[in-house]
Amino acid sequence: MNWNPPDPWVIVGRIGRPVGLDGSVRVWAEADLPPILEEDVPLRAWNEREGPLVELRAVEARDDPRGWVVRWEGYETRESTVRLRNAWIVAKREDLPEPEDGSVYFGDLLGSQARSREGRRLGVVVDFVESAAHAVVEVRKEDGSGFLIPLTEEVDARFERAAEKGAESVLWVTLPEGLEEATEIVPGDSVRPKERRPARRRRPGNTGRGGRA
Repeated sequence: MNWNPPDPWVIVGRIGRPVGLDGSVRVWAEADLPPILEEDVPLRAWNEREGPLVELRAVEARDDPRGWVVRWEGYETRESTVRLRNAWIVAKREDLPEPEDGSVYFGDLLGSQARSREGRRLGVVVDFVESAAHAVVEVRKEDGSGFLIPLTEEVDARFERAAEKGAESVLWVTLPEGLEEATEIVPGDSVRPKERRPARRRRPGNTGRGGRA
């Protein structure tokens, strides 16, 4: 991702390709989408260059083996969705349902400090990716290099939200020996696949609403 919207906005998904001819589009969820749509949380499409574009209201949403397919109000043809493609779906943090105990929105993790249980500063959380088994966060070090931390039971990630404005949020992890070296990312490398996999199932260690960190 490598992008975090300014407060009070939080990323809850991203819009992909059109699906069919009726204006439906693929949506890669970055949070537990059903309660957000069911509670009619105010959403906006956000373009990184232009900022918040338009309001979004889902009139139909379904899950399939490749992720979510959503049809937005006012978008009734394939052509009408062109401007939405690759836009982030954002909501104000105050409007979102509170995460369950032990859970956090992925957007809250971005920019937080990753630290080992011993207190060693590992770097800043700048991105996350989905694998078949669990979510993975990318941590960027001061020298520009980075590494990946899989949010597994062994890592036992715990998120500590900043107590006050201006303070740091912290992602505490138990770092397995050799993990930094085994998942090292040199400056300029990318771990992001061309197509984002959907965050649609419960995954051990997932930090979407209903996941754990």
